[in-house]
Amino acid sequence: MDVAISSMIYVVLKPYEVISRLERFNVNAIELSYDNIVYLVRKGFNEDEILKEFVDAIKSSGIKVLAGHLPYGDVLNRAVNLDEQESVIRYIEKWIEFYSNIGSKVVAIHIPFNNPSIYENSIDYLLRIKSSALNFFRALEKLSSEYGIRLAIENRLERGVYGYLPQDILAIIREINSENIGMCMDIGHAFINGLNLSEFYKVYKDYIYLIHAHDNDGIRDLHLPPFTGKIDWRRLLEDLRASYRGVIVFEVACHRNTADECDNTLELLLAIMNKFL
Repeated sequence: MDVAISSMIYVVLKPYEVISRLERFNVNAIELSYDNIVYLVRKGFNEDEILKEFVDAIKSSGIKVLAGHLPYGDVLNRAVNLDEQESVIRYIEKWIEFYSNIGSKVVAIHIPFNNPSIYENSIDYLLRIKSSALNFFRALEKLSSEYGIRLAIENRLERGVYGYLPQDILAIIREINSENIGMCMDIGHAFINGLNLSEFYKVYKDYIYLIHAHDNDGIRDLHLPPFTGKIDWRRLLEDLRASYRGVIVFEVACHRNTADECDNTLELLLAIMNKFL
């Protein structure tokens, strides 16, 4: 398997600082997290300028961006509305092109959703979200083929929405039937939603292109280093070491105000990775 660390380990730093810090600890492969961009945009920085800075920083380093995370949240969820879907697709295309240009193999993406109407029942609501998602991912599949990059649909955190269960994702993969679209197994999300992690991997491993590995307390999406929460990692890692050939990203977050504090989190993560991988 290919191993990478998410840039969200330094979510409060600017692009050059993120890459410089990671290089200092001999990290040679990352997933570029959308969290980094969101944080800087909220601080008043221009999104396109942030992406350019990341490109410059990466090109001047020895770090590979094996994976990336496409935009999420409100900007993505607008795609549920068919009259807005085309504009969202054009926006996502910018990001797919960006990741393709910096050599990423695969990008994570969520299934868009919105809240149900008071006039919808549960089945009609889920069918509406699924129908919209199929239109959306058919368009993205064409873009992924054009730019030579794979899409990995991530199991959502939010319980009850379409896309939080792996069968939801598998239905889209099978309907579109393209090697350009697979699954991102988010271990932390699956654990919070009560799924058996070893079964998740064993049943869907042929479709899994990307894994997000992080720990939590079973309630909150804390993005902790493995072995620091409640997940049973030993059995799962045995399964992964035996058969996984995709990209695994240690998606550990640090939102502390000083880089030195995040250095400590990274050192702990690297020690855990060296012991168990």
